[in-house]
Amino acid sequence: MLIPLRADGWFDLDRLREALTDGLEVLVLANPHNPTGRVLPHEELAAIAELCAAYDAWVLADEIHAPLVLPGASHVPWLEVSDAAREYGIVLTSASKAFNLAGLKAAMAVTASARAQSVVDRLPYTAEQAGLLGVLAAEVAFSECDDWLDAVLRQLDENRAYLRDHLPDGVTWTPPEATFLAWLDCRALGLDEEPSEFFLRRAKVALGPGRDYDPGATGFVRLNFGTGPELLETLVDRMRSAG
Repeated sequence: MLIPLRADGWFDLDRLREALTDGLEVLVLANPHNPTGRVLPHEELAAIAELCAAYDAWVLADEIHAPLVLPGASHVPWLEVSDAAREYGIVLTSASKAFNLAGLKAAMAVTASARAQSVVDRLPYTAEQAGLLGVLAAEVAFSECDDWLDAVLRQLDENRAYLRDHLPDGVTWTPPEATFLAWLDCRALGLDEEPSEFFLRRAKVALGPGRDYDPGATGFVRLNFGTGPELLETLVDRMRSAG
């Protein structure tokens, strides 16, 4: 089942408790969150870990966007949250998002307890068949590309600020704390069609439909602002002129 963030952006512990009571055995936790870009603080993460441990449920912590935390926020790795998080958690990550290496197909499962490692050890052999070039690229990205990543983060921060100041009238958002993704609320536009279809038809701007991320997110779109400033300005201008 899907557990969307609450309207205020916080993780919905009540819905998680209901799901665990109904038999949920594994929670896939995206932090930083996709599509909202929210970074969960230690307080929320610790509560999630404690609740899952109480029901003997696993947490697969998807931290693939962790290197893309923007100025003003900080990421707490799942395995540093608590003993419960380490005992019941497995972190999944990759260099693919932050360093644009998705085509090289290499990811990691990270554990910090014998109990969690025993689960990873039971995975089939094929799960460990990452491409050699992907492994080498990930090693170089994480160990030798800090300056490049810093430049990317500066550009993303500037892009985020540009969006904040130039979004079309009637489109609102909560600025993301991480990632290159903007979760835009277009409900006030009063459209007779999905906003993704409207902006594609009227502005030739392709956006991710909200329903692709949450069936109840009609009226929302996901915008990727991980691009150069010129292209970002062009697509925002087109969106502003579409009404």
